Amino acid sequence: MTARKVVLYISMSLDGYIATKENDLGFLSIVEQEGEDYGYNDFVESVDTDIIGRKTYEKVIAMGFEYPQADKDVYK
Repeated sequence: MTARKVVLYISMSLDGYIATKENDLGFLSIVEQEGEDYGYNDFVESVDTDIIGRKTYEKVIAMGFEYPQADKDVYK
């Protein structure tokens, strides 16, 4: 068996959530700059398995986006 490197990446605020009680993600636009991904695409390319909460997954899909890691092993 080959050892695998595990990297934990969590999007979460101090209260344990990523959105407000109204499911608002507006705070993300505070740091958003056009053309800047902050290394996210390079990071995603290095991942082979994705574990995501069901509500977060459903929110991404409901926003009209194709799930970005659809080509990976995804557990939700």
